[in-house]
Amino acid sequence: MLEIRKYKSIKAKIITTAIAGVLCVAVFTTGVMMYNIGTLTNTLAQDLLRPLTKISSQTVEGNIHILADRIISLCDRATLKDVNATLEEKQEILTTTTSGIEFVWLSLYTPDGKFYCGTENSPQSIDSTTLFQGMQQTGNLMVNDVEYTDNQLQIVIGSPIKAGDEVLYYVVGSYKYDVLNDVLSNLHIGYSGYAAIINQNGVIMAHPDTSFVENKTNVSELYAGNEELLNLFQDMYTGETNIKQLKINGKEQFVAYTPVRGANWYMVLFLPHDEFKAIQLSCIIGNVFVAVICCVIAAIIATYFSSKISHPIREVKERIQKLATGDITSPVEVLQTNDETQELSVALQETVKDISTYIIELREVLLSVAKKDLTKNVEEDFVGDFVVLKESTNFIINSLSDMIKEIQSAANTLSSAAIGVSSDARSVQVASEEQADSIEKLIEESNEISQSIMTVDENAKDTKDLTTRVEQKLEEGVAHMKELLKAMDNIRNSEEEISKTTKFMEDIAFQTNILAINASIEAARAGEAGKGFSVVANEVRNLAAKSSDFAKYTADIIKSSATAIDTGVKVANETSVSMNDIAVMSQEITDITDKLLVSVESEMVALENIAYAVESISNIASKNLHISKESANSVDELTQQALTLQKMVEEFHTKM
Repeated sequence: MLEIRKYKSIKAKIITTAIAGVLCVAVFTTGVMMYNIGTLTNTLAQDLLRPLTKISSQTVEGNIHILADRIISLCDRATLKDVNATLEEKQEILTTTTSGIEFVWLSLYTPDGKFYCGTENSPQSIDSTTLFQGMQQTGNLMVNDVEYTDNQLQIVIGSPIKAGDEVLYYVVGSYKYDVLNDVLSNLHIGYSGYAAIINQNGVIMAHPDTSFVENKTNVSELYAGNEELLNLFQDMYTGETNIKQLKINGKEQFVAYTPVRGANWYMVLFLPHDEFKAIQLSCIIGNVFVAVICCVIAAIIATYFSSKISHPIREVKERIQKLATGDITSPVEVLQTNDETQELSVALQETVKDISTYIIELREVLLSVAKKDLTKNVEEDFVGDFVVLKESTNFIINSLSDMIKEIQSAANTLSSAAIGVSSDARSVQVASEEQADSIEKLIEESNEISQSIMTVDENAKDTKDLTTRVEQKLEEGVAHMKELLKAMDNIRNSEEEISKTTKFMEDIAFQTNILAINASIEAARAGEAGKGFSVVANEVRNLAAKSSDFAKYTADIIKSSATAIDTGVKVANETSVSMNDIAVMSQEITDITDKLLVSVESEMVALENIAYAVESISNIASKNLHISKESANSVDELTQQALTLQKMVEEFHTKM
């Protein structure tokens, strides 16, 4: 069912549009008015402040000129210029002038700046003041900066009294600060605007807050950090007259300035920009009030006319909502409004009637299709875009009928093919199972061959170890045989020495025998006295005979030993040669064993590759077996589905 969403009503839209239009006009006019008033107020502020600043400056200039004229008039007095006039006469003139004019003090000073005569509270010397230095340098009247002296603010003015180019005296008078304060007090600049006088060094000479004047506050200290304002003061010091808008302490203000002629001062006026926003605010409030009244009137008028429009439209909307929910039987009331709403209700009535006819016709045809009868088509005449619906429905039925025919034919073909494929799939499954069994046997035989090669590899390693030890023993035997040959050579050398010794012993025995014979002869000659010596000679001869026999025996033994040593040397040499041959053969066995190990390792690597390949083949065979089983099962299922499809499509009645 179509969901009916709630939207804002036409009546509300009309009222909202009317009020929005009035508000847009009010906002636009307010914006234009604010812009124009802002531009106008800025222009008025500049047009007002510029002349006001000049008037204030001229007022200060006029007051200073009045004060200066009084000093100049004193300078023109003949008594003060007369060097022959007494001190009392000059004092009387100063006293009379002071009583008639509000001087704080008035005095006459010598050319070196020392007090000559005047009021008692006058300074006794002015030689260190800037006023005195200025009068000396210019030779004219000078206006000094405001000074805080004797607990009050004063303006000091002085002028030289000359006779030709010679300075006779200096007339210096001090006026009260009220001369400047009255000017600032009489300036009415809005509600919070004010004026100030600043000298060329930035020191405040006059201000509504006299503490700034008393403390000689400099604007560079007062407005430190406000570079824009400090730059404005720099422009002011050049003698320029101008007005600018800038921020002071976070607030927009107009600042107007102009020089004060006759003194190195500048008049500055400050006026907050907010003073002019009151006009804008009052205009905005008035415009908002008018906009509210217009919105109320527009809402009343829009409500009246929107009610006449929305009621018929609401009835048409409700019938269309019923149509959207599937209601095609309820009647449509024709509204007698003599406007577009009446035409809308008539069109809705005809639309509902046509849609009801079309839907009934389509419902009959679709019910036949639902009953698997594809022989009926939509025959009712449709108009407009509904013709496409009729043609599409008939096209779908005809296409469906043709498709069912093709499906019937394909189902028969598919059923026959599925049965054949099922048989082939089972044969593939059986072959895959036999292949898997063969591969398993191949894997077992490969494992046995691998185990045998591993045993051969271990035996070859043991043989290599054994031949290595045999080589080591043969090397030790060859070394011992060499030592034996060396010992036999030493024995042979000793046998020669022993033969020489034996020969020497035989000679000694022979000589001893001769000596014994000679001794026997001599003993016989000696008679009785030589009998004992004859016995000794016989014993010596016997001993010599025994020594000769022993020497011969020893010589025979040595000859036999020499023969045995020669035989032993010959046998030892032959044994050494045999052992060297055995060592060479052992080395060859070792080389063969190494080659055997390399071959075995190669065979093991090859066998591992074969095992990996066989394992891969086994995995593939397992997958093939699994796939063949699934294929067989799928083909069986396909056969069942083909038979089911064949039964289903046979239930449809198609066109011939």
